[in-house]
Amino acid sequence: MAKRNYSRNSKRKNQQKVYRKTVGKTNAEKRGKFRKHGKNRGQRRQLSYEGYSKAVDILHSLYLNEVKYHELSPMFQNIGKMLQTNKWLPGHQKQQFFYFLKDILRPGNVPVLYQHNILYVLFKYRRHWLRNPEDWKPTTYWDAAQGVSWGKVHPQLIQELINHLFVKYLVPAFMHQAWDNNDHQHILWFIFLAKGHNLRRVKSVPAKLTTKMAHYFTKAPSYYAINQALLYGQVRGLGGSVALSDELYKCSVQRIQRDTDFFAQLVQFLMRYPELVDQGELPRIVNFINARKYYGQRIYTREGGIKKEPATEPGFTLQKRTPKSLLKLVNDWHEALNILGDEFKASLVSWEVRKKQDFEYQPLPFLPRYRITQLINNYELWLEGKVMSHCVGGYAYKCQDGTSSIWAMSRIFYDGREEKCLTIELGDEDKIWEVRGKQNREPTDSELSIIQHWSKQENLELPIDYA
Repeated sequence: MAKRNYSRNSKRKNQQKVYRKTVGKTNAEKRGKFRKHGKNRGQRRQLSYEGYSKAVDILHSLYLNEVKYHELSPMFQNIGKMLQTNKWLPGHQKQQFFYFLKDILRPGNVPVLYQHNILYVLFKYRRHWLRNPEDWKPTTYWDAAQGVSWGKVHPQLIQELINHLFVKYLVPAFMHQAWDNNDHQHILWFIFLAKGHNLRRVKSVPAKLTTKMAHYFTKAPSYYAINQALLYGQVRGLGGSVALSDELYKCSVQRIQRDTDFFAQLVQFLMRYPELVDQGELPRIVNFINARKYYGQRIYTREGGIKKEPATEPGFTLQKRTPKSLLKLVNDWHEALNILGDEFKASLVSWEVRKKQDFEYQPLPFLPRYRITQLINNYELWLEGKVMSHCVGGYAYKCQDGTSSIWAMSRIFYDGREEKCLTIELGDEDKIWEVRGKQNREPTDSELSIIQHWSKQENLELPIDYA
């Protein structure tokens, strides 16, 4: 009997050894370690109370101007700017803000002062508080004994404080971004939702939401931006996928979102023809719709420069259209050389034109005509570089200095279509310095023959390579 008990105890001890090696310490070992380090642990925990007492004393000194904020640590410098300057708060509100800071401080939550911007915003919306700050009972504490850095604690503390002051009903996690960004409109959405109201009743929402859309808005992933969550709710409420919502968010659909009927048309059209999204055509389609239906477009002419034209078709619709017919309109709009896209945002800069004539030549009556024209401003230079895929767009400084002039040779077909062929750099001594085609290719023999005719007419000097 004794032998059996002994063997059982030995087996149990062996199991405990294996457990300690593979899993962790036993309770007895933990108790022993606590007794061994209990004194140090108590000393470290005492730091939390000392930090709280010191923080309150510093706040008093800042408010009474007994110490200057720039003499303190970064955490108190920003708070001191609010209490000692008039940039953030007028004089009569500084005392209220000081008492607000005192009311939210507890032993262990001093790191909350790092979030001075959010504390200021919370104080600014104090008329919407549902509870008093002094009643706040945070569940997260900074404990020096735990060895946790302050930076990991204060975001949780701020979220708990926001929930205490404003939240009666649960709010989607992504809505807390409103306080980080100090976005007035989104903060009002947060306060409205926190009181249990439906987003459909918020007048500042830029779209008319259905019940289903408002429901999907609250179910958006926590890492979404607020505007992305709104778009997610609209798309999902119309039956669209998460992937479609993500692709639309990458485009400039803010104006289309506000047009409830047309936005529904667009989502349903893309659901019917998903190949448009798969082929990467969605950004081009959205840019076309924005210009055609809502914003208008910038038009360039040599005579009038750059002018803004209103939307040409405010009643544009996707009904009875196919992907082929829509893409034809989109491609024609993008390929129009006189329409400025969003890429060119610089102001128009012109320079002195070289005293040489533009040139036209047709080798035979049944062949295309060739035209050589001088580029007279930075937009024409930028467009030439974009279409030809080379670096001539950066030659504006040469043209402005008068050291070079840039010429473009185009081929004009019988139906009026124009195709760019070559870019020509003419030096200050009427010498052709460089001739390049698309992606810096060398000119062909037929193209060189056109240049030779032009050089004879205008008395230009050709390099040996092009003669």
